[in-house]
Amino acid sequence: MLIPASSVGMTNPSFGSLWVHAKFAETHGKVFWSVFPPGKRRTTVDAFPHNKIKIAYFYDVLSRRVRFKARAHEILGGSQKGKLRKYSKYIPKFRRAYAKSRGHREEYWILVSDVSELVNPVRLGRLSRSRDGRPLRQARLYAIIEDPKLPGIES
Repeated sequence: MLIPASSVGMTNPSFGSLWVHAKFAETHGKVFWSVFPPGKRRTTVDAFPHNKIKIAYFYDVLSRRVRFKARAHEILGGSQKGKLRKYSKYIPKFRRAYAKSRGHREEYWILVSDVSELVNPVRLGRLSRSRDGRPLRQARLYAIIEDPKLPGIES
């Protein structure tokens, strides 16, 4: 799975900061990141359709490189979002009010750990879409990719 990350244009830049989320996961063991589903805007989502995802890569929109990877544990959507209360210790304080708010565009919540920077950040075109093997050309919401098994920097 590929997740674009950017703090550009956000009222609180921490929402899109890879560094802030990586530090939180290092301190607390895991962290939630949210992504919007592809397609038209909607107010509710169903369960995440790709439940076998184990690795998430993060695309830094500013550097235009895939720069981080993490282990994905759970991806909550639809009725599963009730579990956010159970896992609230993994939601950074700056995201808690947002996680509880209603009436905004619905998203999926991805619980990740072991966030690490890649040894060699790569361009999008180096990654392939899982459904047809074609190289990625853009990343706006999220993309399901073939795992390129890029090595992360060990801590």
